[in-house]
Amino acid sequence: MSITEVAKAEGMTTLMDDGKRKALKGVTTVSEVQRICGLGEI
Repeated sequence: MSITEVAKAEGMTTLMDDGKRKALKGVTTVSEVQRICGLGEI
């Protein structure tokens, strides 16, 4: 198992998942999540 797999199994939230959740709540924007996660503008 990789470190990421173990961490997720133990409840870690990824930056992308947290960003998606916050974008849906209106706390941030999708473009901001994309920028921070290194996805650029889509």
